[in-house]
Parts: sequence; C-alpha cells; structure tokens
Amino acid sequence: MAFDFETAMPVDKPSKFDFETAVPVDNQSLGDKLISSNKKKREWSDVPSEAVGNIVPSSIGVVEDTVQPFFHPIDTAQAALDLGNAAIQKVLPKSAIDLMYKINPETTKNPEKLLAVGRYFQDRFGSEDAWKESLAKDPVGVAADLMSVLQPTRLIAKGSVPNRVQRVLDVASEFDPTSAPITLLERAAKPVGNFAAATLGKTTGVGDVPIKEAFQAGYEGGEPLEALTRHMRDNADIMEPVDVLTQSLKNMRNKTSQDYQAGMNQIRGNESFQKLFDRYHPLDFIPVEQAARGALNIKKYEGFDKNPNLQSQRDAISDAIQRWKDEQLPTPMQSLRGLPGKDFKNVTGFDALKQGIYELGDWNNPRDPSTMMASNVSNAIKDEIAKQSHDYGWLMRDQAQRIRDANDIERTFNLSPAAREETKANKAQGLTRNNVNTSYGLRMDKLRELEPYGAENVLPMLSGQALSPNAPRGIARAGAGMSSIGAYLAGGVPLTMLDLALSSPRIVGEGAVKAGQATRYGKKGLNAIKAGLEANGIDPKFLMNEMYQLQKAQEAEEKYK
Repeated sequence: MAFDFETAMPVDKPSKFDFETAVPVDNQSLGDKLISSNKKKREWSDVPSEAVGNIVPSSIGVVEDTVQPFFHPIDTAQAALDLGNAAIQKVLPKSAIDLMYKINPETTKNPEKLLAVGRYFQDRFGSEDAWKESLAKDPVGVAADLMSVLQPTRLIAKGSVPNRVQRVLDVASEFDPTSAPITLLERAAKPVGNFAAATLGKTTGVGDVPIKEAFQAGYEGGEPLEALTRHMRDNADIMEPVDVLTQSLKNMRNKTSQDYQAGMNQIRGNESFQKLFDRYHPLDFIPVEQAARGALNIKKYEGFDKNPNLQSQRDAISDAIQRWKDEQLPTPMQSLRGLPGKDFKNVTGFDALKQGIYELGDWNNPRDPSTMMASNVSNAIKDEIAKQSHDYGWLMRDQAQRIRDANDIERTFNLSPAAREETKANKAQGLTRNNVNTSYGLRMDKLRELEPYGAENVLPMLSGQALSPNAPRGIARAGAGMSSIGAYLAGGVPLTMLDLALSSPRIVGEGAVKAGQATRYGKKGLNAIKAGLEANGIDPKFLMNEMYQLQKAQEAEEKYK
C-alpha cells in the first residue's frame, strides 16, 4: 500500500511528491524524479549506434503508417479535408470563418488538429535534444519526414531548374522510405518464392527447381504455363522434353552451317571484284600442299608404314588433292584459244578441297585411324588457309567453337542416336535436381545454350513431370509417415491434412502455379494503378509520402487532444 505525504493517509496509488519543495506534484513521480536525475544526457556521438539498433522497428513503423490510410480511405480523406480547412481558416476573414462555423460546427475543431500536427513536428525537431531523440529512436521516420519536404519540391521544380539539379532531386527521392510498400510489392515475390521453394522442395522430395519453375510459369503464363501443366497433369508424352532437346540441337547445328555459308559468301564478296583480286593476288598452294602431305605421313617412320591398312585412305586423299589440281587445267578448247582453266587458288577453292578431304572420313566412327587421318589433313589445309586469310581464320575459329559446343551438349544429355531412351530421359530429368551429384550447373548452362533454338520450354516440361506424383519422392517419402503422425498428435485432422498437402508434389505444384498467377495479376494491378496516377498528374512517390503524413497527423491529433 502506498502513502500520501500530503494527507498522511494510506492510498491505493502513490502520490507524486517533490522532495525539494515538499509539495506534491502531478507531473512527476518519485521514481521518475530519481531516474531523470541519474539519466545520462544523450550526446551526438551516441545517436548513430542507437539509430542503427532502431532501423528495423523504425522501418516497420513507417511501412505501417504508410499503408494504414489505404485501409481506412474515408477517415484518411476526412483528415486531409480537415487539415486543408484549418489551413484555409488561417487566411480567411473572421466573418467568413464565423459563417463556416455556423454551416458546419465541426470545423471549429480543425485548427486544433493543425496545432496538433505543429506540436508533433515541434517535439521531433524543435530543439537539438529533440533532433537527437528523433534520429536515435526513429531514424527511418525522420527520413520520411524530410522527404515530405523534398517530394513536393521535386515536383514544383520540374521544368524550372537545370537538368542536373532535377536529376539530383529525382535520385534523392528514390530513398524515400514511404515508397517501400510499392517496392516490396514489386520485388518481394522472388525472395519469398525462393524461401518457400527451398522449404517445400524438401517436404515433397522434388527439390526447389520444379517449384520455382511452377511459380515462374504461373507468373509468365503462355507457353511455359501450358507446357508445365500438361506434364504435371500427365497429359503429355514423357519423352517430349528429350525430343525437343534433340530437335533444338539439330537446329543449332543447322544455324552453325548457315552462318558458315553466310560467312563464306561475305568473304567471297562481290564476285567480279573478288575474281579480279584473286587473279592478281592468288593464295599460295605450296604450303597448303606441304601441310597436307605432312599430315598424310602419320603412322609412318622414315618411310616405313606402321599401319598398311591406312594406305587406301592415303591414296584416296592424294587422289582428291590431285583431282583438285587437275580440275584447274584448261580444257583442250581453252588451250587452243590460249585461255587459262579454272582458278581455285582462293579461299573458296581451298575450302572446297578441305571439305572434300573431310568427307573421306567415317564420322560415325570418329576414332577410326582412317577418319583421324582425313581430319588431320583437313585441319592442316584449314590452318594454312587461315594463315593467308584473316577473315577465314576468324570464321573457322567461330565455327569450330560452335561445333565443339554442340558436341558437348550432345554428350551432356546423351542425345546421340545410339543412346537408350531411358538414359536420355534420366539425363534430362537431372535438370530439375539441383545438387552436386548431377552436375546441375553444367547441364543448366548447356540448356541455356539450346534455348534460343527451341528448348525454351524444356525446363517447364521437366518440372511438370517432377511435380506430377501425388506422394512425396525419395527420402521425403520415408519421413512422410512420421511427419503425419506428429501433425495428427499436435493438431488433429486439420494439421494432418495440411502436412499431407505440403508433402504432395502435385498439390504444391498446383499451388505454386496459382501463386505465380496471383503475383502476375497483382503486379499488373499495381502497374495499372501507377499508370493511372501518372496519367492524372499524380506522382506515386509523392502520394505515398502524403499518406504517411496524413496518418501521422491523425496520430498527432489523438496524442495532443
């Protein structure tokens, strides 16, 4: 029980007493007096550390105060009208104000509301100690208050200040914390979706990749969504992704061949000019022939043939070179007229020889010695042409790299005609399993290379297949029973049903699609709102800051009334 020093009577609540004057007071208790006398005065050096510690709660408070007016639009509109009315009363003559009070007696309260807002800002920024307190306890709110000056300044200054100044104002406005709700709506889906995918990927046993793809397909709509849902609902051929990969690889190789022909045509250039150039600047065939002859000597030592079975291939290559040379001899009629024969001593002619020798190899058996010989001779001719024509050298390096890339893709997904379909399907399904054991990163890189050639919807297809089972997969299936028992013991049937739903790939996949679609429509709606505001001359950032200030005004009215 407490004691009242004024009446010397016991009371239920302690009275407030000033021991310095021996007079009871209403504004300070004994405890408050002792605490305030011992409280250390805040220095500027203390502010940064306090502000950092309060960033999170301050940010949450700003977001709450910014969005709150949207949930109570009528109250917000009334608050805006009341403050506007109070401001008008400052400039109207007394007779007009008296008339206003007669028409609507409620307007007599508006000046008090405006005074409350003034007290709010006075308490926050009216002294050095107030600045310290505000910055330390509410750093993000202070930034929002400062932006309430910058935002209208930016809009008023538009078109009337130098571009450099306007850019500075625009950049500064990007740091307005009251715009955070818009930013959160635009960007929060991805990190939230990643977290959910990682969690549900474990409960379902399918990993996070298919769930992310289901969300993304729902978000994009169109062909990715159609491809994923067909396979998730078992309405498609399981080998379709492999067939698409195979066709895409074929398209990639066809494009390589087309680009090579286009490059050769560009090198050939204007036909008449090129013929004139080749006539006076023919390529030197001697080093080309020497390189070819040198490559023919593989499997020989000092003339000794270590593999006589290669002799037929040597003869075929030598005959091809000789035929190429003979083709350029003048015909009898040309000889009678003193005319020269065909001239192949140019890039196109030398390249034709290279291709003719390359075709002598058996490319269904690339490791056969005769095929390797044809390849060595062909490459030797190619290298000599590149030495004499830089354009050809660049073209061949580009083509060689693209051929290697295509071959790597074929090996990565086992797309060769001889591979078993089961092996191809398993390799393709590895794209949905993000772990080190399946070389996920390498396979994904190869898929990205194929996407421009028709494989853009392969991952949605594979993800749909992974999400098609109703029961969890892999190790998650083994733990599903214990999880359901625990859920039943903890929450009965409702929690058990939720646990079963979160472990079902099919249910989670359908949910991820719906979440993606909701995000798409939500973002479209947000963009439509922003576009509508801007079309009517309303800056979204300015509006958000004004909503924040209106909410603070209503809070100030409640605090100081």
